Amino acid sequence: GVPATIVQPAYSSLVSMRVPYSAVSKAGPIVLTGFNGDVLVSSNFTFLPVARVSSIFPVEGIQGAVVTVRGSDLLVDSTLAKVTLAGAPCTVLASNSSTIILRIGLGSPQVGALEIITSSGAEYTSTATFEYIAAAISFVFPDQGQLGTYVTIAG
Repeated sequence: GVPATIVQPAYSSLVSMRVPYSAVSKAGPIVLTGFNGDVLVSSNFTFLPVARVSSIFPVEGIQGAVVTVRGSDLLVDSTLAKVTLAGAPCTVLASNSSTIILRIGLGSPQVGALEIITSSGAEYTSTATFEYIAAAISFVFPDQGQLGTYVTIAG
């Protein structure tokens, strides 16, 4: 009983729609009402649980950092198609329904959410945030040396 948005116009035999975010985890038929009032009913469709993120660790990092995301229903009956963290693209190193391990790509300094898009088109944005930090070297001493010289780098 939850209205869905049609994302592709109806053709004689095809309608694409998006499952609404407010849908709860339950099974039931899909009811399609035409412009002329005709009603079509499908066999059962199961609304799967909405993903939940309980933690992102570490909560800040730079390009190349490995981040672990923990939660529930993160990957239900689908695969991860796109993942970003504070706007930076991520490579998925491993994933299952409760854990996703990511390597952060190039981004710009900002605080932002984890965003997941699965191969089925399901989208999730976490309330937990991550701070992408720009890597920068601020100090090198000494600024020259021979083989074996100890160098201090800060940043």
